[in-house]
Amino acid sequence: IYAHIGSTQAIPLLLTVGGVAVLASCKRWLPKAPGALIVLVITTTLTWMADLTHHGVAVVGNVPSGLPPVYNVGRLFSQPRWEVVSIAGLIALLSFLEAIAVSERFGREKGRDVEHNLELVGIGLANIGSGLMSGMPLSGALSRSAVQAGAGATTSLTNIFSGLVTVATLLLLTPVFANVPRAALAAIVLTAVVGLFDIEQAVKLWRFRKLDFGVLLLTFSAVLVLGIERGVVIGITTSLGIFVLRTARPNIVVLGKLVADPPIYHELDRYHEVKELPGILVVRIDAAFYFANASYLVRELRRLEREREESGDRVWAIVIDASGINHIDSVGEHGLRQLLSRFSEREALFYIAHLKGEVYDVLEASGFLDEIGREHLALNTEDAVQRALDKRKGGAGRGDLGVDVHAVHRGRDSQTSVPAVAENDDEDKSAS
Repeated sequence: IYAHIGSTQAIPLLLTVGGVAVLASCKRWLPKAPGALIVLVITTTLTWMADLTHHGVAVVGNVPSGLPPVYNVGRLFSQPRWEVVSIAGLIALLSFLEAIAVSERFGREKGRDVEHNLELVGIGLANIGSGLMSGMPLSGALSRSAVQAGAGATTSLTNIFSGLVTVATLLLLTPVFANVPRAALAAIVLTAVVGLFDIEQAVKLWRFRKLDFGVLLLTFSAVLVLGIERGVVIGITTSLGIFVLRTARPNIVVLGKLVADPPIYHELDRYHEVKELPGILVVRIDAAFYFANASYLVRELRRLEREREESGDRVWAIVIDASGINHIDSVGEHGLRQLLSRFSEREALFYIAHLKGEVYDVLEASGFLDEIGREHLALNTEDAVQRALDKRKGGAGRGDLGVDVHAVHRGRDSQTSVPAVAENDDEDKSAS
């Protein structure tokens, strides 16, 4: 828009504005009237009678009749066009993103779930068919979908009927569209797309996710100034950059204990009722532990330990609540080894609680679990704290539950492992 604003012509602009006014009026006062058809008939008649093509009004022009020829697939392999591979990749990416945006937008309105894999398969099959018929690259068109939704379309049969009408038009009605002004088509598309602006969602983003609102505003402005392709690329790049930044600087919180039955652990800086455990640093990592953030996490854990000791509370045990760690790679595993080595040198205890199955498998395969000792794995945070206290008192460090986490992960029915231990404990107490 910005690049072509200087070449704006008065008559096409008036046709577009008039078309938008007619469509808006029909939508408000005559909702059952075929507004788009009315605009096409009026503007086409005006263009033909006033010969507006000589006054800067662009029309659709001659549309070749008949179906397009079938593409000779053999040419694809005999004369490959490698220079268009990068452009084709960009087109494929933009097509997929547009299709997902369209399906999410209208699927949410209809209360339907969207399967991105099926959308990708559908777009791929449609483009194969279009390519074989010498067609253009296909996608889920936002403007066309908006026009269909505005016309009352609710099922996939709409596309079938649209296809049949398109075939009939190509065979019989192409001369009718020769004098259709493009300004009228622009008015129809503009009116349909304006209804897709979700101002309420933008306001919500501004209220609670200002960074996401900034990405929205940047992408919208880039599309207006630089065009759709560059604008979308800028939006994708910015979103990926923010994602990497967030995962590279994840949330690490210090937990305190709330005396209850059973005990509960919450963030110290959010809940005034929780109390810090003397000598025990309990932290929760709310992110994957991988190459992008491993060094940062190690530094932060060391910093938290140092701050506790500077306050006069010597840390003799650290408990990592791993409930937020869904993934760990070799660099993250190396970071855990660094922490284990640091605490071992200081003769401090090191425990991991809430270890998820996928993370457990990685640490077991790497040999880390053998190095830390399986008794230093706990089912939950309270179990880890009790193990540390028991170990400091000279016990075996098994805690109150005494559950072998390795057996729980490897047992066929881990749900019955913990109650079995509890029942044994009750029997021991009654015997005593």
